[in-house]
Amino acid sequence: MFTQFQGPHSFSVESSIARFGSFSAKLHWQHDEPQKYNGDPQVLDNTDRKAMFHGHKASTTLATVWYGFSAYFPSEQTQLEDGQGALFFQIHGARDKNKEPNRIPPLSINLVENGFNIGYSWDSKKTSTSSHGEDNETFDVPAKLAEYQDRWVDFVIKVKTDPFENNGAISIWVDGKQMVNRTHIKIGYNDDMGVYPSFGWYLWGKYVNRNQDMIMYLDEVRQAEGEDISYQDVAPKAN
Repeated sequence: MFTQFQGPHSFSVESSIARFGSFSAKLHWQHDEPQKYNGDPQVLDNTDRKAMFHGHKASTTLATVWYGFSAYFPSEQTQLEDGQGALFFQIHGARDKNKEPNRIPPLSINLVENGFNIGYSWDSKKTSTSSHGEDNETFDVPAKLAEYQDRWVDFVIKVKTDPFENNGAISIWVDGKQMVNRTHIKIGYNDDMGVYPSFGWYLWGKYVNRNQDMIMYLDEVRQAEGEDISYQDVAPKAN
């Protein structure tokens, strides 16, 4: 749907590493003077924090959406220390044109030292007044980071959005194993349009303060919507 790239270095087609076929997407975020590429070089804006592209919106705020992709996290360029993290996938709300603030994502997945940090949020009000929504939750999925570096990692994400009732759900599979299964929750925002996915780096908040670049590769990216979609419809395919 659109892209947010810190600079011209942020996206390239990679031919030396691929999950399937001959190419992958290389997403590169530079830590040195990250604000120098967009707008005012004295101001670190939202795009300065990103090497990210965004998919299409769901048809409604009450939707079942699926996303599948493979990510490769090179150990040299995904080093995390001292509480650092990096968001590499989110679904976002398409705020209405009614002066609503920018809001945290209905779902975010962050790479952290001890695994994955998951956040989700919701707001049933027609006009959101808080950037954090009506409420939000975070939780960790413990894992050894080294086990997910220097190889392709397959992700499948299923989200049933519902900001009004406890009918929402989040399911996340990593390498075919279900690691998250949260049901009977509220998730999403009361917008005219449904959520949309974002793939790639977002160094939000204090995560932008680091002394190394961040690089990841993406392949086998898919998205689908509907109650009749299955895991296999979006899962990365075997070589």
